Amino acid sequence: MADFMKRLVSSELPAHVGEKVRLRGWLNNVRALGRINFLILRDRAGLVQVVIEDKQEYKKIAALQPGTVLTVHGEIVKSEHTALGVEVIHPLIQVEVPVQEVPPLEYYRPEISADIETILDHRPIALRNAGLQAVFKVQAEIALAYRDYMHDQVQAVEYFPPNIIGASSEGGAEIFTVDYFGYTATLAQSSQLYKQVMVGVNERAFAIAPFFRAENSNTIRHLTEGKQLEFEMGFFDHWHELLDILEGFIRFMVAHLNEHCRKEIDVHGGSFE
Repeated sequence: MADFMKRLVSSELPAHVGEKVRLRGWLNNVRALGRINFLILRDRAGLVQVVIEDKQEYKKIAALQPGTVLTVHGEIVKSEHTALGVEVIHPLIQVEVPVQEVPPLEYYRPEISADIETILDHRPIALRNAGLQAVFKVQAEIALAYRDYMHDQVQAVEYFPPNIIGASSEGGAEIFTVDYFGYTATLAQSSQLYKQVMVGVNERAFAIAPFFRAENSNTIRHLTEGKQLEFEMGFFDHWHELLDILEGFIRFMVAHLNEHCRKEIDVHGGSFE
């Protein structure tokens, strides 16, 4: 098979029914049924089912573990038995990076049956789970929606504030102090001061910035670090204008997630209805 064939990802396959394609990704899991075996290949776009009838091709992966890096050449056909609506048949499999060791977590299942300590100890492996992946995809799309809305509809300019500053950025809240080459510095509680500066420059300014707050809690949970969607504007006639922008963003974000993250929302049982 020609090595120069362009690689496709799983989400592109429904548009290539009847064609021969090249896929690259990770072995997610294998279902061995005897005469016919099924390989589930994972790539950045999702999962695709590969139907293996040739015993020699199956032997290539029979003893390998999830995470094995594979190249698969095969033909795309329609299928009513897969979520993607297509599958790969007559595959030629190339093992690029074999994985022999059993993974510490069964991340390829819908849910990981392990305690939180085990999941965090094996975070690079656990994040391959579809449910955990979905959280990060939704988070990324929220950030994208915020930037698009602020840039295109509010005409605000993004700024990038520092996280290590010389003094408290807000009064009344506990701060984290750090040694800064022999001087005492603090981790920013917000970018409030920088927002005010940028309003005098660009009138409307926004940022996606981390915050750090050394606030004690009566529980084991502490709001010590997070991300803030920050916005500041000048020259407005009524504070309702601010509320209109905030409401507009919420509507824009929900519509964006409904369009781009339905699969990820469904994984966690959410709904836009």
